[in-house]
Amino acid sequence: MVAALIAGVGGTRWPGCAAATLDNSIVNVALPSIQRDLDLGLAGTAWDVNGYILSFAVLLLTGGRLADSSGRRRVFLVGLAGFTGASLLAGLAPSAGMLIAARVLQGFSVALMTPPTLAIYQTLPTPRKASRVGRRSRSVRGTSGSR
Repeated sequence: MVAALIAGVGGTRWPGCAAATLDNSIVNVALPSIQRDLDLGLAGTAWDVNGYILSFAVLLLTGGRLADSSGRRRVFLVGLAGFTGASLLAGLAPSAGMLIAARVLQGFSVALMTPPTLAIYQTLPTPRKASRVGRRSRSVRGTSGSR
């Protein structure tokens, strides 16, 4: 399941953490509306963007280490759950402070999602490797009599 999230749908190679990049782009486009609706000043707008980036940068290496020691799948799923929850909080934020806190949580969560995504993505078989593995698997099943 995790490999499917990372590999994408329909055979495309669209990493699972691309949602985080997409989210960041959406926020940058929506900043004028966010600024107006939550009465954010320039400093608040900067904290909205920079809180995400700083928390992501600070925990990125830690996320990689956690993925190595605790398992790629587990860390990816924890990051995915955290990102989903933080996105919900950010979308429902009634104040600038809550929005900034949610964006910081999003950055922490993406820092947990990115290293395992890249590591798992590197272990996915290329089409050429997959066809070789499939041929070997079929030949082993054929000689063993199992179908």
